[in-house]
Amino acid sequence: MRKPVIIISIIFLVITDSYCYKNAKTILVCNRQIQKDSIGYNIVSDLAIWAYSHLDSGTIEFWDSPEKKFKLKIGDLKGIEQTSGISFSNLTNVFIYETWTLQGHKFKFDLKGFSFTATSNSGDEVMYGYVEYNAKIKKQLAETTLNVNADGMYGMTLWQALMNMQYDFDVVFFNGEAIKTLQQDQKIKQHALQAKNKNTNHVKIPEAKLVEYTVETGPSILSEKSLSLMKQMEGFFNDNKQEFFNYGGDNILSYLKNSPVIISQFNVSEIWTKGAAFTYTPQRIVPYVLDIPIRPIPMQQWQDWKVKFDSTSVSEALIKKNFYYVIQKINNTSISHSQAAVFSDALEKASWDGILEYARKN
Repeated sequence: MRKPVIIISIIFLVITDSYCYKNAKTILVCNRQIQKDSIGYNIVSDLAIWAYSHLDSGTIEFWDSPEKKFKLKIGDLKGIEQTSGISFSNLTNVFIYETWTLQGHKFKFDLKGFSFTATSNSGDEVMYGYVEYNAKIKKQLAETTLNVNADGMYGMTLWQALMNMQYDFDVVFFNGEAIKTLQQDQKIKQHALQAKNKNTNHVKIPEAKLVEYTVETGPSILSEKSLSLMKQMEGFFNDNKQEFFNYGGDNILSYLKNSPVIISQFNVSEIWTKGAAFTYTPQRIVPYVLDIPIRPIPMQQWQDWKVKFDSTSVSEALIKKNFYYVIQKINNTSISHSQAAVFSDALEKASWDGILEYARKN
């Protein structure tokens, strides 16, 4: 009598695994506090900044609710902020309205809109407003880069994050039913987003970081090369004082005196890309004269000046990395001098979405 039970159980598992749906109305909630650092950004914070800036400039339509009974203006939003005692930039939750489709092992979704809420000082839920997703909003999101920490990928946009569902969320409504328990939420997410399912909305994100470092002398045999680069930069500016003054040098040295330009260090901003091998793309340099920075000088300007370091272009000389340098910043994460070596190792050895964890453990 046990065999029919086994057969029925197998049939149930097959039916459960192959359960499909089309255009199921779904509401997700993203809470600011539960977004992990390892994601690389806070989707709630970035969506709030995007929405507020475009509402302030009048480039989005902001509604009272998903029912869209009336439009709100920036003055209305400021009134809600004053009444609730919470600024829009510090809001708690973003609700994302979507329709989900799962057919076989192909998953896709369509964005419908966003609601922005917060919890007031009295514990009440405050509704700031609703933005309907359309072609205009898609363009804005695709043009808005995320504020990423060391774990995030430089240049990633809000639209890419939304397409990849690369954020922490709970399902609160699905296919006509309010989701009230964690068990229900987990079951829906695991079924739709399991590894063997393909998210057809997914966008490939290049592994890239904006790395800022200082070229200086230090406890390394490579310091001699660093000093050589600084001396060659000095030579250019002493031979071309007007270029030095044009980038703010006149705030450090008087153009009325023939004082020598002495480079104490220089900072470099580069985009590092991880593939089969590292690639480095220098963006700008900030020379320090007597430990005071002049304005950032883009790489195109060095090229236009035809400056050479060791008979090669400035960019090519920096790409070689045969000099002593100290990492100061990765994306928006500032790095102390004492932690620079650990973060440098992390870029070389760790997964690029695990830079902060590597640094914490080492």
